[in-house]
Amino acid sequence: MSPAPIRFPDPPLREGGIAVRGLLASDAEAFSASARDPSIAHDAFHDRIDMADLDAVRGFITRGQERMLERSQVLLAVLDEDDLLVGQTMLFAFDHDNLSAELGFWVSPRARGRGVAATEIKLTALWGFNKLGLERISGLTATENVGAQRAMERAGFTREGVHRGLEKGGPTGRWDLVSYGFLAGDVGGA
Repeated sequence: MSPAPIRFPDPPLREGGIAVRGLLASDAEAFSASARDPSIAHDAFHDRIDMADLDAVRGFITRGQERMLERSQVLLAVLDEDDLLVGQTMLFAFDHDNLSAELGFWVSPRARGRGVAATEIKLTALWGFNKLGLERISGLTATENVGAQRAMERAGFTREGVHRGLEKGGPTGRWDLVSYGFLAGDVGGA
């Protein structure tokens, strides 16, 4: 018997005016509009998805839903107090033997500076610990992405170090990435 697929949070996760729920195909237009900022395409997606191409965005969302069945990824939409999509989080690179996964996230420019990123990260991590049974969630970001680093730290992640040239890309041909970790025990045994 294979393990059950990952299910979206039900009800959506909420804190303050922020809600985190499953990312759906019906979100493609709002996702595309919010993610067209060049920093999102570059920092979150390494320029691999043309956010103006709705078919590419729908394909990304569909693949994410397929990966939930495989227990390898979950894509979540972040909504503001007006129920508008203002960001996205995801858990991916699941290691079921070690009960760990990696976190990815972004916030649209119009929602920045209001604590949305830290809230969406914290809600996603706590859900991963409490509902998916994870014990460790890691996060990576470019060394120059200070906003993402601050958001992870505000959400409870601990800076662990810099991985030099960890991924291909960037202006020098390789990305140096800052590594963060969050353990279930860091939140009082969540």
